[in-house]
Amino acid sequence: MNNLLLHGPDLTSSLISVLMKFRLENITLMSDIQSTSYQVRVIRQDIDCPRFIWWPSGDLNHKPLVYRMLVHLFCATSSLACAHVALRRTAQDNGHLFVPEVCELIFSHFYVDDFLKSVSNKEQALSVLQEVTELCSKGGFKLTKWISNRRSVIQTVSVEERAKAIKVLDLMKDDLPAGRA
Repeated sequence: MNNLLLHGPDLTSSLISVLMKFRLENITLMSDIQSTSYQVRVIRQDIDCPRFIWWPSGDLNHKPLVYRMLVHLFCATSSLACAHVALRRTAQDNGHLFVPEVCELIFSHFYVDDFLKSVSNKEQALSVLQEVTELCSKGGFKLTKWISNRRSVIQTVSVEERAKAIKVLDLMKDDLPAGRA
């Protein structure tokens, strides 16, 4: 099927640009959009295209069931572009509810489905964390796997929304686990 799908525009931010901006300030924030492609619905007129066939119990002698995907498939050629368009559209459609800098985070601090941002102080970190989470949620995108290099910032994130290494974090120890950007 991938050979028949159009790729769509390349809206991915430059990896070098995202990483360079990520290390400008002292306090870092990273997060991931949960199941990005599955958050973006296929438009109604196209739902007959992404079909898949399933043989119950793997028995090829029986008639297969035909299913239609209502959301974009993970790793389909077009899924990345569709997800980027939907995320950017979320910022455009809801930009009036936030300061312009929050919308700019969507356009310049995501690499594929990973959010990377650095700020100079805890107050900024908490504001970015809350506002980018809220803006993304307006489009059905859930930010999860949060990690920061500041204990006081990560403590404000619910355990369920923290990165795996942070979920079992002993907040009394001095060392924070390392994360990979």
